[in-house]
Amino acid sequence: MSKLFFSVAFLLVTMLFMQCKKEGTPGPEGPRGEQGATGNANVKTDTFRLTNAQWTAGGTYILDHVQGGYMWSVSRYHERNFTAITQDVLNTGMVLCYFTPSLTFNVNNWVPLNYSMLNPNNSFFYNIAYETSVGKVKLYYFYRTNIPGTDPPAISSAVIPNYKFKIVAVSGTMGRTMNSGTAKNIHLKGRDYTEAQLKAMPYNEVCQLLDIAP
Repeated sequence: MSKLFFSVAFLLVTMLFMQCKKEGTPGPEGPRGEQGATGNANVKTDTFRLTNAQWTAGGTYILDHVQGGYMWSVSRYHERNFTAITQDVLNTGMVLCYFTPSLTFNVNNWVPLNYSMLNPNNSFFYNIAYETSVGKVKLYYFYRTNIPGTDPPAISSAVIPNYKFKIVAVSGTMGRTMNSGTAKNIHLKGRDYTEAQLKAMPYNEVCQLLDIAP
């Protein structure tokens, strides 16, 4: 009799609890979240980090500095595959590259490539450059002397710091009318920009023009 009494009492308490839970007053609506950044289907980005071990030795960075003449630097290099870089992007769009000079002091500082900085004793320059082809970007790390008749340190034995890189591929859909003679131009938000202007522009300004998240 005692077991039956406690079983019935337990059942009644459980049903009462469930009924109260079901009929409770809903709580107040939570605060609305911030609006997400606007995306752009015509712009693709790729962000990644590189360590010293990921830079391959034996590269050569070549620059035509006069008509019919060139100079070159022995370099380390890294090839980054990025399928968003199509032939159409290379023909009528553009590829922008950025990196963070210091992951210690400012991980959100995106600086345009190509990049050059004089070393502390003014004897040579640190350089990071890039070149594009279908499906990939090739990054170069090399030194250039600042003192005629002297050689910079051997790049093959250099210990390259960790860096973060970002590639931005702007499709030909956005830039169908970009090609103008030998220069590329793009019309964004009521104004024409050359490819050189966009490449030299701070990353946050580029994001605003292309409607992409920083």
